[in-house]
This record gives sequence, C-alpha cells and structure tokens, in this order.
Amino acid sequence: SPSTSVLTTDAWLTFVKYHTELPSTSISLLSVKDLASDMATLSPSLRDLHATIRDASFVYYLQQARRNKHKHNVLGYEQQPTLLPLATRYCFKIGVFYEFQLRHEKSLKYFALAYRHVQSYYQFLLSGSPVNVEMRNPQDEMQVETNDDATTGIEVSLADASDEEEEEEEEE
Repeated sequence: SPSTSVLTTDAWLTFVKYHTELPSTSISLLSVKDLASDMATLSPSLRDLHATIRDASFVYYLQQARRNKHKHNVLGYEQQPTLLPLATRYCFKIGVFYEFQLRHEKSLKYFALAYRHVQSYYQFLLSGSPVNVEMRNPQDEMQVETNDDATTGIEVSLADASDEEEEEEEEE
C-alpha cells in the first residue's frame, strides 16, 4: 500500500542522520510553508536553521582570522620589507574575517595595520633602502625608519575617484 512506503518526518530525519553521519544540529527540515513566511513570523525550524548557520559561520571566520594571524606573525616582514605586501594582505583578510563576526573594533585595527603596511612599503619603494618596521601588536603605532636621511616630500592622499572628478570640475 502507498502509506507504508512513505516515511514520517521523524523517521526520515533519523534515516538521513544515520546514513550521513552528520550531527543532529546539521540537519533542518523546512516545509514549503516555512519558506513562504515573512521574516517577522519565522517558524521555529527556520529560526534554528538561521542560528545554526550563524554559529557555524562565526566559528569558521574565527578560525580563519586565527589562521591568518598566525601567518602574519611568523612572516618576518620586520626583517624583509619585501614581504610587506603579503603582510598587508593578511591584515586585510583578518579585518574582513572580524567584520564578518561583527567585531568592528578588531576589524578596524587590522584594516589600519594593513594601511600602515602599505605606507611602509611605499616608503621602502621610494627610498630604495631597507625599512625597519617595529610592531609589537596591532594596537601600537608602527614606527618606520629609513636608513637614509633624505625625505621624499611626497604627500599621499586616498581620495575617491568621484572626489577627484568634483575637484577637476571646480577648477574649470
């Protein structure tokens, strides 16, 4: 008979959990009615799915931030300024991972550190001499010293392309 071949919801979930060897928090059952509801009236199963995805995402991004922090810390850019672009990349990635975790202060610290790495590398390229970069932790200010006494006199500004266009229009 047709009713014997149809699994109940609980039996189907038990079957899937057993054969996939996934933890019970990894499996959620949603009905068509769940998907049709608006965000104000979420069903418990959709709320559970949201919480599971959010928690798994936070864990993933925390692991990625730690992984990249370790890479940044063992890189050795202090002795080899040619590695500053890679240090910049790691700091930017760490900042993005913290941003995804809604940890805005930590995110800003690493974005600022990435920017300081870019400035140090730019000075290194201009001077043609080694740059000493001292960094105790991201909260501290980075101190950059070149081995020559000449200053470049070059001012670096980060302006939007739209801001530059507006300034050009004002000059005309």
